[in-house]
Amino acid sequence: MCETGKLSESRLTFLKVIRKYDIVIPIIQRDYAQGRVSEVEKRDAFLDKLREYLDADTANHDLDFVYGNLTTVNKRPVFIPLDGQQRLTTLFLLHWYLAIKDCKIKELREDFVYTESDKPKSKFSYETRTSSREFCDTLLSKDIDISKMNNLKSKTISNIITKSSWYFSTWDTDPTIQSMLNMLDSIHLKFNDAVNYYKRLADPNKEIITFQFLELNDYGLTDDLYIKMNARGKPLTEFENFKAKLEQYIEKLNLSDRYTIVNEDVLVHKYFDKMIDTDWTNLFWAHRPSENSDIDHLLMNFLKILIVNHRAEKDNFPKSLFQESGMSFSQCEKYSCLDGQFILDLIAILDMLKNGNKTVKTYIPQAFYFYDELEYFDRIINNKFDGAGYENRIVFFAYCQYLISRKGNIDPNELKHWMRIIRNLAKYTNYNREEDYLRSINAVKQLLPAKGTSILIHISNISGKDFLGFDNVQFLEEQIKACLLLRENNDWKKQIQDVEEQKYFDGQIGFLFFLSDIESYYNKNNNCKWSAEDDKEYREKFSIYSKKAKAVFDDNGVREFANHVWECALLVHGDYLLERSSNQSFLRNIQRDISWKRFLKRDRSNMSSGIIKSIFEKIKAENIEQSLIEIVELEKKESAITDWRSQFINQSDLFNYLESADRYVRKNSKQGFVLLKGERMSGNHVELYTYSLFLKYGENSFKPFSNLKYYEVASDDVSDPPRAYLEWVCNTIAYQLDICFVDNQYLLLFTDKTSIKKTYLQPIVDGLMQCNFREDINNGDIRYKTEVSSSEVIATINNLCVSLTRIS
Repeated sequence: MCETGKLSESRLTFLKVIRKYDIVIPIIQRDYAQGRVSEVEKRDAFLDKLREYLDADTANHDLDFVYGNLTTVNKRPVFIPLDGQQRLTTLFLLHWYLAIKDCKIKELREDFVYTESDKPKSKFSYETRTSSREFCDTLLSKDIDISKMNNLKSKTISNIITKSSWYFSTWDTDPTIQSMLNMLDSIHLKFNDAVNYYKRLADPNKEIITFQFLELNDYGLTDDLYIKMNARGKPLTEFENFKAKLEQYIEKLNLSDRYTIVNEDVLVHKYFDKMIDTDWTNLFWAHRPSENSDIDHLLMNFLKILIVNHRAEKDNFPKSLFQESGMSFSQCEKYSCLDGQFILDLIAILDMLKNGNKTVKTYIPQAFYFYDELEYFDRIINNKFDGAGYENRIVFFAYCQYLISRKGNIDPNELKHWMRIIRNLAKYTNYNREEDYLRSINAVKQLLPAKGTSILIHISNISGKDFLGFDNVQFLEEQIKACLLLRENNDWKKQIQDVEEQKYFDGQIGFLFFLSDIESYYNKNNNCKWSAEDDKEYREKFSIYSKKAKAVFDDNGVREFANHVWECALLVHGDYLLERSSNQSFLRNIQRDISWKRFLKRDRSNMSSGIIKSIFEKIKAENIEQSLIEIVELEKKESAITDWRSQFINQSDLFNYLESADRYVRKNSKQGFVLLKGERMSGNHVELYTYSLFLKYGENSFKPFSNLKYYEVASDDVSDPPRAYLEWVCNTIAYQLDICFVDNQYLLLFTDKTSIKKTYLQPIVDGLMQCNFREDINNGDIRYKTEVSSSEVIATINNLCVSLTRIS
């Protein structure tokens, strides 16, 4: 603390304070807001008031209180304002402008400048950004002659400054500097006609503009105090708070590594302070979503993801770090997230990604399907931290690890192999819990080979059976690809790439290795080191099945085939449906667990492999739809399919009921085999056999009944099941024939729907009896029922129609 000339509370001018102390705006303060473009009304009002005071040329026009601490830094007395930053900055700029205008810059420098290491330093500076501090130093050390400016009102001070040779383009991204330039332009508009006003402003005998100075050393400079007292200021962003503490933390680490800034050798903390406000900031500035967007949230997203990924490599990961509220600086300190290695890695990756004033630097020379460096960087910095996105984070982590481990010596082809493998592994690994994510992060370093070692060789040599961290089926696929790509015959590269880059397969093509018998060979030998003659045969097989696969699947999934012939062709070979909870699905192009890709993966059903093998052996790529039709017709003739599959094979319109949802059925519900519109029995659904009958015979005439109708339900009530039904009115009494399916047979129920006391004319009873109906009493109500097989149901209904037609 500075005791000399200590001031507790008094009326002072800006000049009196800066003659006695350096004025340093602390890290905890926000950027200079009064000069923002959006603050034009407040800025003009304040400058009008200052002009009014100077015009009046009378003493003691107070600008309210200025609070702050007095301390000592490098043996220099320093005043650190807690409240008053905006007014002090504006007064600093006003003194500079009037001194320049009145040719009093020499006098100004005597009060405003000191020398450190033979370099002029401004006694007024900002600690929030290194660039702000450097701008203040430079502004006071450079000569600007505005007296020779033509048409002063139309020209701007900011234009003169930014066009000067000493102005750095990186300063364009510093909001404090930009606000200062805006303020200088506004000061120029208000004071360009003022003459000898610097003398008035600096007159010690007539202190025109003053403020009440209050020293708060007894309170201490704390975050809480700042928040309470600086009520009219905009709160610091999350990143500004975090960065301020991180910079102080890095200095305390006392890391010995050294870096170079414009031929100057500096320690880690100096390098970080400089780069975070210049070159690294430029990178994020180039990736703003819009011109009006700030970049602090982008920087914070980037930091958070790198911090979590770094901490994931250690034991006892604190899950609170996955939450937005858990990523405070204190939490990061508590859980040892910010060790020296993290700081060095952070610096390394930012240095490798920065690209001047342009978007992120790229290392893969041409467009690469599996990893777009620009797109992934945008995904990461715009990602909501506590939401989804594990896959993107893992892939980006792997990218960063490669760049860091190679220390700038990047082999584009090796990087492409690495990113293709990691991207495929992450994309096809299920991340249901944080633990799944942590395992993958730790697996990345296990998979990354040492510098100079081929990635393909490294991947192919890892023991897949014991490997944890990514999906084991996908890992096996990547190992097979690695083995094939290592073969001398480069045809494998083109063949694999052609089908891998098909948008629907999207890197997952293990089923083709299965169909081509490559997977079987690999499982037996742990390699693909077959003879050149065998290689030709394997490549031919792979090519044939690839063409067939592309004939069935386009970029969006299964192609549209008439009458759902693809599904029917699968059903004649077996039950290919995949289970999800209590339901089974006929599969969709999307949806992870019930997609066609999951079916091709063969990890959800023991039936999948045999069905896939059978159908792909028979289909013909040249005329795919016709070959599917022939498969269905041939199998219908040669095999006697009598279970539920026959309904779909012979009545493909059943599929249309499923198209609006996840194509779910429930084979064993209380109401039998049902087709669901949604996921649950509480939603609309129909019963398979009765709905199939309805679709098939809905156009038929069943006189004296009306046309066949269907009753779908939205509950699992056994007493009110989904059913087909026929209606008949005789002698003003309404009768209904319900057609249900229970215990693998049709149940026909004939009921009086009108009378409270169910009575039936004898001729009706006789007709029912002739068709093998019998009386059934249900809760006191009389009805008539019969059970018949699938082959007998329509004949029974027709016979009943004949009997009742005679009566009517």
